[in-house]
Amino acid sequence: AKKRAIAPLSNRASHEVGLQQEAAKRREAAEAAVRAAEATEKITRAETELRELDDRLGRAKQAREAAEQARVAAASIAMEKADLTRLRKLAEAEMKSAAQLRVAATRVAVELAPGARARLGAEFITSPADFTLTEPGVLEILDSAKISIMPGGELSGIRQQAEADERRLRDSLAKFGLPSVDDVQAVLERKQDLVRAAETSQEMLETHAPEGIEALQGRIRARR
Repeated sequence: AKKRAIAPLSNRASHEVGLQQEAAKRREAAEAAVRAAEATEKITRAETELRELDDRLGRAKQAREAAEQARVAAASIAMEKADLTRLRKLAEAEMKSAAQLRVAATRVAVELAPGARARLGAEFITSPADFTLTEPGVLEILDSAKISIMPGGELSGIRQQAEADERRLRDSLAKFGLPSVDDVQAVLERKQDLVRAAETSQEMLETHAPEGIEALQGRIRARR
């Protein structure tokens, strides 16, 4: 009787041991799965971070190159705002003296009889004609008369001033190889645009690589 009672107890103990072993195996499998998932996540996160660093490096290099190109292009334009201010003053003086010359000029109106021909200097006139003279000239009515036109003495000084102002403006523009003040302004605006572009690219560089490109490259090498 005692032997029959021990047998069932032994079977139950063996069954419980089996269940415990199975549970331990499941726990080990679950823990291994968790570790594998964590390792995979770590690798994925590292790869993602590396790709982000590579992307930042590429953008930083592009920004550095763009900033340098813009700075070089801006520096090649040997023109400053003060130059434009000076040229505008010269242009204003030239316009003022030219207007004074037009007001003071001698006005000549010619209306020829049918068949008559005339010329002012070497240029033939088509009748009727209306023109102004700022210096002495000869109006010749062919086969009839020559009329000497002598503007007043005060006009000579006005004409000389106008010519001097025009010459100063022309010579100043020639230093920049440009025909007008408007062209100078356009080139100066282009320079200012380049300066702003360089500043924007520099800001982008500092955003993508605040510690510098070399330091960013070092971080990438350490993660490979």
